[in-house]
Amino acid sequence: MSGRSRKFPAFEQRTVMAGIIGLIAGLILSSGLNWTACSRAENPNPAVNAEYKSPFVAVAKMVGPAVVNIQSRKYIERPGYSFQGPFEDLFREFFGEIPQREPQKQKVEGQGSGFIIDKKGLILTNNHVVAGGGELTVKLSDSREFRAEVVGTDPRTDVAVIRLKGLKTDLPDAEVALLGNSDDIEVGDYAIAIGNPFGLERTVTQGIVSFKGRSGLPIAGGGPLYQDFIQTDASINFGNSGGPLTDIRGQVIGINTAINPAGQGIGFAIPINLAKNVADQLISTGRVVRGYLGVLPQELTADLAEGLGLKSASGVLVAKVEDGTPADKAGLKDQDVIVRFNDQETPNVAKFRQVVADAKVGARVKMVIFRNKKEKTITAQIGEMPGEEVAQAGQEKPDKPWLGIKEVISISSEEAKAAGIKDKEGVVVKSIESGSAADAAGLRAGDIIKKIDGQTVKTVADYSQALGSKRQESRPVVFLIKRGEALRFFAVRPGK
Repeated sequence: MSGRSRKFPAFEQRTVMAGIIGLIAGLILSSGLNWTACSRAENPNPAVNAEYKSPFVAVAKMVGPAVVNIQSRKYIERPGYSFQGPFEDLFREFFGEIPQREPQKQKVEGQGSGFIIDKKGLILTNNHVVAGGGELTVKLSDSREFRAEVVGTDPRTDVAVIRLKGLKTDLPDAEVALLGNSDDIEVGDYAIAIGNPFGLERTVTQGIVSFKGRSGLPIAGGGPLYQDFIQTDASINFGNSGGPLTDIRGQVIGINTAINPAGQGIGFAIPINLAKNVADQLISTGRVVRGYLGVLPQELTADLAEGLGLKSASGVLVAKVEDGTPADKAGLKDQDVIVRFNDQETPNVAKFRQVVADAKVGARVKMVIFRNKKEKTITAQIGEMPGEEVAQAGQEKPDKPWLGIKEVISISSEEAKAAGIKDKEGVVVKSIESGSAADAAGLRAGDIIKKIDGQTVKTVADYSQALGSKRQESRPVVFLIKRGEALRFFAVRPGK
């Protein structure tokens, strides 16, 4: 067979020729019809824009310039100590000098987020980001830094407004966030969180609105009294607090506020409509005015509802009506169940507190109640909530609280009642500065101050008066404190 070429059988030749002809025909047809590999992937998903970019890119570009980093810095004085006791003379005999330490100043730093809401440099953030005073430094998206001052804070909603200092010209419109309408959002809507978690500036995370109107959250460090949170699975971490939660259009729908540290994808934001209402009042008057009815509300359980002859557990049970209050004058009674307030349903205590607080002082409102298994409508005239005033270390700057008692509240305030405090006289310690003289002496948040150096303290005004008379004291100040059901004396030595 050498020297001779191999011949294919006739059927093999026909098969090869048919394959070649088919390949050529296919190439001609595909070129004629403009069928190419890339043409099939031009836009497989109509939801994706022509540039093949995520819809969140536009949100990040739109909102990012308005997001700021807020750094707080303050100094606290740790009290000194010296060895004292029954063996003081013996110690001195054997060791000479008694060991002691002078009071020391310690720097405490914190950080959070915020967003610009006005060209003049007004910034919306959380109260807990700026609480406690000290020096505030704000870093803008273009890396410029400004000192800032507090315009007003509202611990009851955890909302605060601060203002840039030294701003010579108006900020551009691109650096001002566009505020949306949180009432319009629905569960399942996109939610985008922007902030500075762990110092990582302008981090963007996305998820959905998981729930609306979340309340009763036991937030670490103490949550706000008025809770109506938007729950989201957009990742929120430490440092995100105060930053914006936006919708897919780039409009702010909430202020990132809290997380559930025990779980992933569980974050909470204050609805922007609530925040706007508080911010407007803080900017215009420096304080928040809230409506007041004068009842102690209680959650209505299924058993209570059945026992009271109600068809459902939707409503608020009146546990007590305070004498001389708008509720008392309107004829509300203990054991009434309030199901509607001014045409709004009140399914739980959180919603009831919110609608009453939002009511205009002096307005006449109608309430639908159940009493003795019968529906009844009564009218009440809204008063102004008492006990809104707080004493922050007398007239000192907030970063230097007297003895480390940062804030006290009236014992008749709604906040004190919500904590289950039933006393009629005294003031409630709301917060103690860590490492302060009061902290070292053993005072705690929740303590009720009854007397200061024998002077009876019935109201916040009494407390403020005691501050003025004791501020220059160098000797220990003696407090009579009620903690639980027990009365106890504490001696607090002022820092040197």
